[in-house]
Amino acid sequence: MNPQKDGLHFDAIVISSLFSGKSLVEQHQMVMAPLKELFDSKLHALSLKTYTPEEWNEGKR
Repeated sequence: MNPQKDGLHFDAIVISSLFSGKSLVEQHQMVMAPLKELFDSKLHALSLKTYTPEEWNEGKR
């Protein structure tokens, strides 16, 4: 994850085989769900880019 200057906005690239066969919305939900508590207190925004290992290796970024 890459924090922006204010420390409340983050950019993240997440690569997981669990994303295979999932829509982009489902992939983002999978990443965001465990972070709910952080959004309630410390995290304001998260920009996500999600890939399967195959997509990442093929350069689909």
